[in-house]
Amino acid sequence: MHVAHRREFELRPHLPKGMQRGDVERLLVICAPRLGLTSSQLHVLLVMIHHTRPEDWTSPERDPFCFAAQSAIADDLDLSPRALRTIERQLEELGLLSRDTGAGGQRGKWGDFALGHSFAPLIERVPDIVALDAQRGAARQRAQVLRRQLSALRRQLREAIEQLLTAAPKNPMLPTLLAAMATLPRRYADLPLNRLEATQSDLEVLHRQAREALADAEKTTGRSEASRRPHIQDTSHNDSCTCSGSPATMRSGGKPPEANSAVSTPTGAETYDEKKGGGYRSPHKPDLLTSFSPRVLYHAASEDFRLYLDGYKRGSVPDESTFVQAAIAILPDLGVNLSAWDEARDSMGDLAAALSVLVIDANRFHPARPIHSPGGALRAFTRKSRAGTLNLAGSLIGLVERSRGRSGGE
Repeated sequence: MHVAHRREFELRPHLPKGMQRGDVERLLVICAPRLGLTSSQLHVLLVMIHHTRPEDWTSPERDPFCFAAQSAIADDLDLSPRALRTIERQLEELGLLSRDTGAGGQRGKWGDFALGHSFAPLIERVPDIVALDAQRGAARQRAQVLRRQLSALRRQLREAIEQLLTAAPKNPMLPTLLAAMATLPRRYADLPLNRLEATQSDLEVLHRQAREALADAEKTTGRSEASRRPHIQDTSHNDSCTCSGSPATMRSGGKPPEANSAVSTPTGAETYDEKKGGGYRSPHKPDLLTSFSPRVLYHAASEDFRLYLDGYKRGSVPDESTFVQAAIAILPDLGVNLSAWDEARDSMGDLAAALSVLVIDANRFHPARPIHSPGGALRAFTRKSRAGTLNLAGSLIGLVERSRGRSGGE
């Protein structure tokens, strides 16, 4: 017989401040597979926890004990006593409880003596389980970000291939690119994290190959994109993201707006059918990266945003894909719900949405009007875009001028 004798002054394991027994139960349900718990073991564990006193989980003076008779628990679970004993032993081996019972299976409390199943070992493991839950949450968020990055990359790859078909329909890279495009998954919601990461690497390679083939074709036909790109002008402009006037947000494909291509709940659930990006192009204004030098925008971005740009660019100067990938990646750091990105992207297209994030992130440090809620600001940009009153170009000009002022006009 193993008798648990607790001295009054001995501090017992107890839950961190703010946690209750119910929080432990929730963590166990969520993290059961990572703890090696089968559904049967989890069910038994939760029923036994239910037989403890909630206040004992937070008390430094008492352990939470399950004193319920084994026969009663077995009856509740519709198990044989033998099967229940086997699971109890397995739970003890997993370090989730300790069995302190009398020779005949007696359970109860007599003064300082307690016989039963103690969950002190489980309490000691709570920090580790919390960490497991955090890892699960981080992996889930990473997958949500990757799905949006993959959708954007696929749209940009398709656009590059379409441009290559127009510029050089006999380009030798086209068959390879078209064949690879056909093998890509059309939906990403069910792909595990490792598959998402592998697909991202494949898409990045294909997109780079398509852009290089397109650049070679443009050089051959004398249509070099770089030769058409003017530098941003040093003009005075109102630095407002909600100025009235003709819309400055546009999509690079020059196509009209389409219906939503991604359905997202506030918590970030996705369907991700592959359709072309939403948004619109002003008939009187050029593409944003034609009007604004990518190098200038890079230096106008915040240090945090530049770190992401450095991580995604594949050369000395970021391109459209780099800005989009970096903008999606930084959203969790800004506390922006990914559904806000979905709405912005559907309204104004990938590039304009990405540069909106760049503006919002940089304006968190605005000397006079800092943005305190990036998520709210992005939704405000989207509303302005839908109403046709978003002056994104004006905001970018003001941001660039401020960055030049900080650097002494360089």
